[in-house]
Amino acid sequence: MKVLKIIFIVILAILLLLIITPLIFKSKIIETVKTEVNKTVNATVEFQDVKLSLFKSFPDFFFGLYDLSVVGKDEFLNDTIFAFSSVQLNINLASVIGGDQIKINLILIDKPVVNAIVLKNGKANWDIVETEPDTVQTDTVTEESTSAFSLGLKEFLINNATIIYNDEESNIHAEISNLVFAINGDFTQDFTKIMAELSIEQLSFKMDGIKYLNKASISYTAGLDADLNNNKFTFNENIFKLNEIKFGLDGFVEMPDEDITMDLKFDLKETKFKDLLSLIPIVYKTDFENVETHGEFSFNGFAKGVYNDSLLPAFNLSLLVNNAMFKYPDLPDAVDHINIDINVKNPGGDEDNTVINVNRLKLREKKLKKSIQ
Repeated sequence: MKVLKIIFIVILAILLLLIITPLIFKSKIIETVKTEVNKTVNATVEFQDVKLSLFKSFPDFFFGLYDLSVVGKDEFLNDTIFAFSSVQLNINLASVIGGDQIKINLILIDKPVVNAIVLKNGKANWDIVETEPDTVQTDTVTEESTSAFSLGLKEFLINNATIIYNDEESNIHAEISNLVFAINGDFTQDFTKIMAELSIEQLSFKMDGIKYLNKASISYTAGLDADLNNNKFTFNENIFKLNEIKFGLDGFVEMPDEDITMDLKFDLKETKFKDLLSLIPIVYKTDFENVETHGEFSFNGFAKGVYNDSLLPAFNLSLLVNNAMFKYPDLPDAVDHINIDINVKNPGGDEDNTVINVNRLKLREKKLKKSIQ
């Protein structure tokens, strides 16, 4: 009986410790988060609630920040720059107790909203960080200047994001709705396998009054071998889909410094001409399934070399359509004899070296028998 009593007391002590530990360290974590979020900014940052639990993600801390908003000032007064329903983190318990660094193992951002605005004078609403005048920067990194956070990330998730970009200076407007993103890998290792998935329910893009994409759907599945020491990422099992067009991507990207070295190739996974028509907004969003087509097309290319502020890598893009046709349900006549042969290339270096060759661009409206070249 005495042994059982001791065991009961030990178990009770452990349970009490699990309950009170989050309360002991809650103020420290809240203070750290507020310090990181509320650095000197020319905006109003608010959040409604903070929750902390050791049971929800044991043996890690669960940290939740709810209903955060960043609202602009001055020209952007009352404009929400960024907001989310919640951010949930799993925080390594030992790193909190140790106090030197805090390691975050999981980040989940739920229902974020980004509203990016650029005025005609070029001022952006996200440029909210206050800079101190006469600040002298040095290359010396001291222990005191290092961040309080060490990111040992294994999973990063974004759920149901909305992004709006309105650039009055360049006359560009873009909207993304219901973006879902997930990435996982052991970023604490020198080498890791990264898996990523991205889906966008609707993407619209307009420039100079011309609508290039109207509620297009996008998905991307990526497999990457990551050499984190050298910042080299090798692509494999990568599929990118835009409406009905599906691309495959292979190669690598390396970012050891400010230069980006790449050797990338892409090509289509399917070659139906009808898939190309899915990029035409008025066709894809009205009666795409009933459009009658035949013909095939190919689209492939590569980029190889160094990219930076003054250099472009060598690249080559080729689009080829052979003797295709389509007939839209609401139009009496078909368009046939569609032949396109376009090549865009650059041997590398200056953007002025880019050459666009339109070797063939021909189509015929069937009834009138008129050819457009």
